[in-house]
Amino acid sequence: MSAGTQEFIAAARAAFVAGGVETPGIRAETLASWRRCKAAGVPATGRVSRRTGQDFDRDSALLRAVRPVTEDLMSQFHASDFGMVLIDRDARVVGRWTANGAMERRLDGMSAVPGAVFDESFVGSTALGTPLEEGRPAIVDGAEHYNETFDSVVATGVPVTNPATGVVEGVLDLVAPTGAPSSLMLPLAAHAARDAGDRLASGHARHDRELLDAYLRLDRRGHRRPLAAVNSRLLVVNRHVGDALAGHPQLLLWEQVERAISRGERTLRLDRGAQTPLSARIRVIGEPGQCLGAVLQLVPGFPASEPKGAPCGPRVLETAAAAALRGRSLRWTSAVQRVREALAGSRPVVLTGPSGSGKSFLAVSAAQQQVGNEGRVEVAEASAGETMPEHCEADALVLDGVDLREGPGELLRRVVDARRASGRLTVLVSWCSPARAEEAAAAIGGDMVELPSLAHRSADIADLVRAWADRQRSGVSVDATAVHELARRSWPGNVRQLFTTLDRALAARPHGRIDRAALGFAGTPAPHRELTFLENVEREAIAALIDSAGGSRMRVAQELGVSRSTLYRKLAALGLDI
Repeated sequence: MSAGTQEFIAAARAAFVAGGVETPGIRAETLASWRRCKAAGVPATGRVSRRTGQDFDRDSALLRAVRPVTEDLMSQFHASDFGMVLIDRDARVVGRWTANGAMERRLDGMSAVPGAVFDESFVGSTALGTPLEEGRPAIVDGAEHYNETFDSVVATGVPVTNPATGVVEGVLDLVAPTGAPSSLMLPLAAHAARDAGDRLASGHARHDRELLDAYLRLDRRGHRRPLAAVNSRLLVVNRHVGDALAGHPQLLLWEQVERAISRGERTLRLDRGAQTPLSARIRVIGEPGQCLGAVLQLVPGFPASEPKGAPCGPRVLETAAAAALRGRSLRWTSAVQRVREALAGSRPVVLTGPSGSGKSFLAVSAAQQQVGNEGRVEVAEASAGETMPEHCEADALVLDGVDLREGPGELLRRVVDARRASGRLTVLVSWCSPARAEEAAAAIGGDMVELPSLAHRSADIADLVRAWADRQRSGVSVDATAVHELARRSWPGNVRQLFTTLDRALAARPHGRIDRAALGFAGTPAPHRELTFLENVEREAIAALIDSAGGSRMRVAQELGVSRSTLYRKLAALGLDI
């Protein structure tokens, strides 16, 4: 047998599977993938099939970007025996296009159907899972597939990367019968993936333009009114808004708007730090099922449906503060106590911690409790020095998003010193490292408090769920089965991810009690028992490694110094999605 022929590769694969023998003449990329597959226990024979058990968004941004590219390419192949398959970042098949019926039947025989999972650790070397694992294009020709089910095809897979973020969103795979010229297929697949990536990036820009166009049309219509346009990336206001939204950072405002839209509400109550009652009428921008953002018309007072005499302003904040400070875990209660003690002593506080851990909410809540019902808390975005309020008269000022990597600047020192001299409180919310936050706190004569991740306060999940339910409309509740399921899960996005999951469940069950089924966890693994504190810490650390490695289990295993099979056993034991 000549090296490079399909017979040679098949014999080399059989020797590798049987005894780990690595035959000279096999491509290094192929051998590397075979090693990973063997370590993960992937079968080399027999049809492999795994479904997620969950439906997927059939009109996702990724599919909308890829669909025109693949349809155009397939139309050029006409009746040729070619096909294209798309997987998302979870290795799940979300799209498939074929030029004729023969390729469609071939893909069916390989279980390459929408909803199937093509992670390399499960199905072996393919031009879907392997490029996702390695983060680069891959060619897998015939017997180079670890499982012989795929021997009848040659495939070239290229990651689809959003050029605006650098994030790999999926893999686009061009498939043909074995023997087709793979050297010609790779440029076609690479060009298609690049076009899809460009469409993915421009899609956001186009959506933002549509939102701004709608905002400008409304702003020019009739008498001038306070208007704002908001989505997950931007916040634009006209001059009539003034400082009415000073207590509403863009991301927090968008979360509130999204939550209102999910409930079918078109009026949003804005009372965070407001001196007078204020609400916003929501105009959703976009087609049904595709919200590009919202235009808000600010109006004085609260919605007419609220009873006269309903508590507002500080009273509402006081109630929200008590809910936000709920928790019984040692690390959480210790952090809250340290914040309270610093504020009681009129010392500035620097809050840091993982994204989504509740820094902003704790800052506002603790400050509101300290100044009382009659006191005023103002929240300001401080990501840029020129936006920092030098002459804020509020009893407590929360500066959200302060960059302290280079320490506090002269302007920040001046603001903090002036407020302390007048007996007013200041809380800085920063995303910098605890070490940097500690140095900054010392420089302004304050206290640094690091908030724990949700993995370190799993005992608080039931309290957090009750706090979330208390903020919803009357009749909304979460039953014990759902609370138990939430407590078993991993929350790398911390409190924000937990609340987002509950918001989505509420949208699915708007008039009833939220149970386990409403959470949408069907088909995704979880620990068989409630994890201990140390196991939760280990789970969080491994989840963080997977995230930093871009999802590559191979790199995580190398970082931990264990084999891939050991890593997968650990992931299963900790309930992390494999």
